[in-house]
Amino acid sequence: MQVAWYTTRLTGPATIGLGKRASEYATVTGIEVFANTTPPDAPAVISQSGTAGGSFTIIFAPDLGANYYRTSLWRGAPGSTFADATFMRWSYDTSSEVAITGSVPAGGARYWLQSENGSGKTSAAVLVGQYIP
Repeated sequence: MQVAWYTTRLTGPATIGLGKRASEYATVTGIEVFANTTPPDAPAVISQSGTAGGSFTIIFAPDLGANYYRTSLWRGAPGSTFADATFMRWSYDTSSEVAITGSVPAGGARYWLQSENGSGKTSAAVLVGQYIP
């Protein structure tokens, strides 16, 4: 890694070119980057509701410890397993209670939540519920 002093603080792409480098680059050694191998705890489902062909609301509590980065929502056919589920979306919310809403297909569905750390290590998948016609 290399570092240098600039005359203006560079905070993002809009400030590139506004400052002048005031020192030569110095090489920094001894930095070791490693993966976080500890997954977060599984999210805790607080409540869930929904109907096939209608909408769903899931309220959960993520593990907000040092190993938490985000939680994913997965959907599968009624009676399916998590291994057959399809990824739906990410929640990066770090509130103590997080709400996810959406629509349930007319044929019904099962939903799961799974949390992840910044290195991609995942928690156990948590079955939220099954909504069948």
